[in-house]
Amino acid sequence: MALKDGLLVLLFALAAPLAAAAEKVPGWPMFLGNPAHDARPASDLAPPLEQLWEFDAGDLLYASPVVSSGKVF
Repeated sequence: MALKDGLLVLLFALAAPLAAAAEKVPGWPMFLGNPAHDARPASDLAPPLEQLWEFDAGDLLYASPVVSSGKVF
């Protein structure tokens, strides 16, 4: 039983850094950007920023952007 418990502890110790690294994925993968929902980017945005397009949806659309692989959706 002690060997089984030791292997379980070792498994969790090896998996913990992977879980921490998974949270640092670049992009804006969810509403307000991250699990804390604080709407802050992981790094500073580099000026100059330029608006490339816009879409007039009228009054019926409420949404937040999603950024992934350098693209805004």
